[in-house]
Amino acid sequence: MAAKRIAIACQGGGINAAFTWGVLRTILAEKAARDAGRDGQRFDICGLSGTSARALCAFMTWYGLANKGGQVGSPEVAVAALDHLWETFAARTPAEIAFNAMAVGMLRAQSRGLPAARVSPYNAALDMVMSRLDRFGLRPEFYDFGALMEACAPDFEAIEQGTVTPRLLIGAVEVLSGNFVAFDSAAEPGSRRGISLAAVRASGTLPEVRKAEQIDGVTCVDGVCRDGYFWDGLFSQNPPIREFVSRTALDRRPDEIWVVRINPQEQDDPPESFEDIEDRRNELAGNLSMNQELAFIQTVNGWCSRFPEMLCDRKQITVRTIKMSKSVSDKLDVASKFDRAPSFIEKLRREGETRASEWLASWPDGVGAWPADAVYADGEG
Repeated sequence: MAAKRIAIACQGGGINAAFTWGVLRTILAEKAARDAGRDGQRFDICGLSGTSARALCAFMTWYGLANKGGQVGSPEVAVAALDHLWETFAARTPAEIAFNAMAVGMLRAQSRGLPAARVSPYNAALDMVMSRLDRFGLRPEFYDFGALMEACAPDFEAIEQGTVTPRLLIGAVEVLSGNFVAFDSAAEPGSRRGISLAAVRASGTLPEVRKAEQIDGVTCVDGVCRDGYFWDGLFSQNPPIREFVSRTALDRRPDEIWVVRINPQEQDDPPESFEDIEDRRNELAGNLSMNQELAFIQTVNGWCSRFPEMLCDRKQITVRTIKMSKSVSDKLDVASKFDRAPSFIEKLRREGETRASEWLASWPDGVGAWPADAVYADGEG
């Protein structure tokens, strides 16, 4: 029986991406076991996509699977790359742990109504403070996104892009034009729309925290190119999905798309406190663009179901969801998306591993035989 072609789409949502870390570790371990000859789940990862911190997860998985600098990529190498990312990203030194606790505490106080002291990332005084943080015991990898990427992907330039499987998509929004951009590992060699460390930084650029990521000559209209200025992928495709289907050869499209969801779609009761209202607004904003991406898949599936003779160049794709247990997701607030405490990150990683293990044990039969025009299966599976 031929292996299913699987694309994994990772929804953005800050540090809660540690859940995605656990999910991806488990999927990669299952693939490694199957590649080694164990009778297990039969799937090949043909695509990865992500936004914001999930773009980091998708990127490090892709980076680990790619051949580079004489090193052969593999699921095991991808797991090691993911582990290195999160071990580096977490608050480790005493100064980082204290800084993290203070920042999260302030965010929770602000969500309860405390006036916020906001400073633009373009403020010269803030630049001066940031340039001196290492003197207080904070590692550059902790406060500088660029330093984090350089530390976690040192052999990036050795990757032969355009020849790497799986395909990687990273979502961001260009600030001046308002256009959504999916940086794509399948782009033409040398294209500024290809995957770069700048593209990953762009997807994770929160406008309140970092200056817009500038990428040279990436925006072109009528043959005239200018620099692009990018913000977080939360404002665009969260995560990119439709590119796996549109303008892609039929034999290269996925059979299934697995969405690693962070923001819950539904709640039991209407939010009433200021903190709960802010949290729900954040969840809805994170789901809006993802639901639009999934609606595109639903539309194509509907066409294929109703007009099979006319749409021989289309393909029905099953979309499934992997998400947190309700007992865990209900306890996460807006401030948790910024909490880099090692114990919190580890808790979410274990939740991701547990949920993915249960999910894979029931795939494909236990995760629903959904109708062809279903958007996605958003139940326990």
